[in-house]
Amino acid sequence: MKALGIDDLDQKLKLEVVGCKLIVEKAEDVMTIETLFEGYNGNYKPSQIDWGEPVGREEW
Repeated sequence: MKALGIDDLDQKLKLEVVGCKLIVEKAEDVMTIETLFEGYNGNYKPSQIDWGEPVGREEW
């Protein structure tokens, strides 16, 4: 753990199996729903997006 720079026992780790090896890395900060909506005040106004004319065989 010291070699990875992990000194907090609550540190999240990323484990990955590659071939016959287990790769252990510090996990990147994972976005939570709380982080995603941080600062959201509840005012949402949907808007339409003009994607242009159909190209190919799209049907709507």
